[in-house]
Amino acid sequence: MKNKVFTVTVYNGKTVRIIFSEKLHCYFIELNDMKKLFDLEVKNLPEKYRGNLNYFDVKIGSSVKKIAGVAEEDIEIIKNFSKLKDAEYYARSILTIISDLKTSYTGYTKGMILPQEEQDELISSFEKKTRKINVLEGQLEELKEGAKLYFEFTDNTSMVPLRRVHEKLKYKTSYTQLLGHLRQSGAIDEYCRPTPSLVENGCFRFFTWISQIGDKEKKTTQIVVSDKGIRYINEILEKANGKLKRS
Repeated sequence: MKNKVFTVTVYNGKTVRIIFSEKLHCYFIELNDMKKLFDLEVKNLPEKYRGNLNYFDVKIGSSVKKIAGVAEEDIEIIKNFSKLKDAEYYARSILTIISDLKTSYTGYTKGMILPQEEQDELISSFEKKTRKINVLEGQLEELKEGAKLYFEFTDNTSMVPLRRVHEKLKYKTSYTQLLGHLRQSGAIDEYCRPTPSLVENGCFRFFTWISQIGDKEKKTTQIVVSDKGIRYINEILEKANGKLKRS
């Protein structure tokens, strides 16, 4: 059983229950609420509408109840038998809410009155999604800041991030193997930072920025290599290859 009942606030603060039938994929207005809202008795309606009711089994709390509902398309006719001056506004308000429900991504709309348990569940879900959005926004800002600093720092030259240098070399090697060669030759330390002399002579450059991601700060360091640095690395690999051939 997947029928659902929503309590909604309509025109002038009145409330009615709207029933959603999963099987028919249609919305209905609970019969007693409709009678009270429009101040109608079923016996005063044309015979066609007296028996034009649908019955649904709906779970309310821990029990299942059978509820009668009036189809949304009948509201346009039924409102005309009400003597209330606000009958037109009530009908329009109900149909607007149903229309909003049909196009809602969440299954909820403005004016709904939700049980406490469901409110708490929605707030918890909203908190999780907001936290995730906050983290994603922080990651985006980190990328934007990194890109901005990179172009400012390198003056839009052909300097290459260290992580991609192995793609530009004469000798085929992986990023991990390249780091091993650079550490062995003393070009970088255990944290992949180039030695001051290689930064001073223009082979390497590096910069650091701090980004806020969620409730945490992230420190990022970007190391880039110039054309001169790539030639220097090629020389290191040539020596390593020469040693390998001799052995």
